[in-house]
Amino acid sequence: MESQTVRLYNKPYENGFTPTMTAYLCDEETRGAVIIFPGGGYTHYGSAEQTLVAKRFNELGFHAFVVIYSVAPLHYPCQQKDGFRAIKMVRKDAEKYHVDPNKIAVCGFSAGGHLAGSMGVLWNKFECICNDRYDEASQRPDAMILSYPVISMSGNYSHIGSANNLIGSDDPELREFLSLEKQIDSETPPAFCWITADDRAVNRENPIVFAQNMWNAGRDCELHVFPHGPHGLGLNTSLQDVSQWITLAATFLRTTCAF
Repeated sequence: MESQTVRLYNKPYENGFTPTMTAYLCDEETRGAVIIFPGGGYTHYGSAEQTLVAKRFNELGFHAFVVIYSVAPLHYPCQQKDGFRAIKMVRKDAEKYHVDPNKIAVCGFSAGGHLAGSMGVLWNKFECICNDRYDEASQRPDAMILSYPVISMSGNYSHIGSANNLIGSDDPELREFLSLEKQIDSETPPAFCWITADDRAVNRENPIVFAQNMWNAGRDCELHVFPHGPHGLGLNTSLQDVSQWITLAATFLRTTCAF
């Protein structure tokens, strides 16, 4: 089916930027959905983490949506508001999109992984209100897929560039709040995480610590650390082991998350 793009809000941000969401639907069968947030350090968007990923999720039996969210010079809370808004819109318009409203996952890459993870751990700590019909929809995702994700905004393994671009100032309390591994609780949705051990852009400790804290909180989490591969792999069909991540994630959604 042809892709469909909608604006997340009726009015742009003060700098003129308008976040959008593009739907990639398999067919008219009611299915689970994956909302995708490409990476880019909260400054831009990785092209390999958009349409190609959405269409692969279609092939695996999921409707997919790609969100072009706020980046610097816009700062928090714009990005998190955009993410929650996308979830609310897909859930409220589930019938229109042929989506099961109880089977909505978020999938993010690098800084987009931080945004997707924010949806999972901050959904009950941050409220997206726009004073329209979407406000009544739940903003909690039913699952997370975090690909070589930035997790921490402070500490030895934080990604300083993403933190600076997202926060825009040296605010210790906000950096602590946006360090996702510290916000996991008993209501955090299941997570599938992966990274390569020699990723030179995002320290592998990010998803490892996140997974450990998920397990410590009694939450479902699957973690894959592939031995080799550079940052920003996307689907990557050249490395046989890493290229399995999306089918493994799809299996996780169907089994652990009952999609």
